[in-house]
Amino acid sequence: MVGRGQGSERGVRIFRDSGDREWEVRAIQEQLTERRTRLLPRPELAQGWLLFTSGDERRRFDALPPGWRLASDALLCRWCEDAAPVLPLELRRRASSSS
Repeated sequence: MVGRGQGSERGVRIFRDSGDREWEVRAIQEQLTERRTRLLPRPELAQGWLLFTSGDERRRFDALPPGWRLASDALLCRWCEDAAPVLPLELRRRASSSS
């Protein structure tokens, strides 16, 4: 496992899952306008979420747990497993334009 708190920038954690796959996790928190808040798939995301990335794969954990930067690698793995897959931007745009 990669050591706790390692990352190339502040607020990024790097860990390995049980399959020895490396993941980066970061908090996504933005000041959202009312219009942008309405565009979110669920209102609770306005408070932020965790974004897990490994290669081209991205996953979103719908809650921003307090103190997530101090979580154990095992807990980060569990959150990553529970996180929802995020479609690449190009596929999201295609899906929204066809509806």
